Amino acid sequence: MTQGGRLAPGIVIVLAVTVAGGVVYWTQRGGTGGAPMAPEAPRSSLYETQDPPLEIGVFFASADGSLTAERRTIFKSGQRINQYKQALLDLLKGPAGEGHGRVIPEGTALREVYVDAKGTVYADWSEALAGPAGSLGEWLRLQSIAGTLMGNFEEVKGVMILVEGKSLDTLAGHLDLSEPVVFDRSLVVKEEAAPPEPEGAP
Repeated sequence: MTQGGRLAPGIVIVLAVTVAGGVVYWTQRGGTGGAPMAPEAPRSSLYETQDPPLEIGVFFASADGSLTAERRTIFKSGQRINQYKQALLDLLKGPAGEGHGRVIPEGTALREVYVDAKGTVYADWSEALAGPAGSLGEWLRLQSIAGTLMGNFEEVKGVMILVEGKSLDTLAGHLDLSEPVVFDRSLVVKEEAAPPEPEGAP
């Protein structure tokens, strides 16, 4: 019923509650009916202030098209998976060394990281990771992720790449992603910036 061309107060309240509920549901579903958005975990939530430092190698492109490692320091948090997340977040920062190139596209976010009983890590990224790349660029992108994990944590046996919570046949159209990506150490530049030996499981 209306009063002078306006909705009665009771009807207005019902409509307001219905619309609010719909907005909350739409937001939780990512705004498009897809999987819920998983925001990038703040770095400070991945370790405690008393956790000891841990030196790792983070992999970037070298001038000759192979990979090279830069030493970075993360923290030895009680949960091993939080160390994986710290390492991948350092990868997203990009290189600091002269002549080292970024391999992960600008604007890429790490959504979540999981690990199964076989030692396969599932790294879930935002859509920006699947940006255009040639075959070498795609290889470097995948190997930088696998190397940053497998080159530092010996219990990691492979890395499955997910984008927006979904598995892909390929990242940029050149390489097969139906199986976990395995780090190829033979194509890494050997230099002073090489990473430390992989640390064993705690």
